[in-house]
Amino acid sequence: MALEIIIGKSDYEMQSGGTIIVQADVRGWLRGKERNIIYNAEKGSIDKNGRYKAPDVAEDTEDQVTITSIEDPNVSKIVNILIKKKEKAKSRASSAEVKALGMAGEYILEIQTVNDAGQGVESRVIITDVNTNLSTILPEDLEDDKSSNPYQIDIWTDEDGYRAITLIDFNEPVTRKLRVRLVGTPFDREIPLEGPKKEIKVLKGQGFWANAIQ
Repeated sequence: MALEIIIGKSDYEMQSGGTIIVQADVRGWLRGKERNIIYNAEKGSIDKNGRYKAPDVAEDTEDQVTITSIEDPNVSKIVNILIKKKEKAKSRASSAEVKALGMAGEYILEIQTVNDAGQGVESRVIITDVNTNLSTILPEDLEDDKSSNPYQIDIWTDEDGYRAITLIDFNEPVTRKLRVRLVGTPFDREIPLEGPKKEIKVLKGQGFWANAIQ
């Protein structure tokens, strides 16, 4: 029988820094000869028993392990290993900072969600327009909005916890209010937005009180 190296499988996938066993054996070895095999890895490390340890990688990386017969070095097999980068540990947001930038009915709402360490993290936020007796000031063209209510948007901040939303301008000389909630936390804030000031027209010749009661 011809000498042959038998492998468990030719392709493996694993996480950065992890460990697997590369299964291999020899078939057709001559009794009295050396039956052992040698493992050699290009990037990771592997011992004589086929225990392979992947390097720590920042991006997905491919490695190759060559398995060679000691009896006949011309007999070998190659195993491919895909090493997957470690995903960032996802921590939950615990709080948020909300700012209304603008004035007189023209605003951009900025939201920054953070974890207990003050690091920005991706989070789900629900924003409600409290003034349902008026036309909504929440935008209707947000692709990731999961709410069907025109007076509410259900969105996510980006992976760094930031989101800016351009609100619809309003002309009413009133104070509008938005309620911002961070899903899964007690965070719940009401943000006041001042509308344009009411224009005062001077009524000539009508006296002080006629103008004062406008």
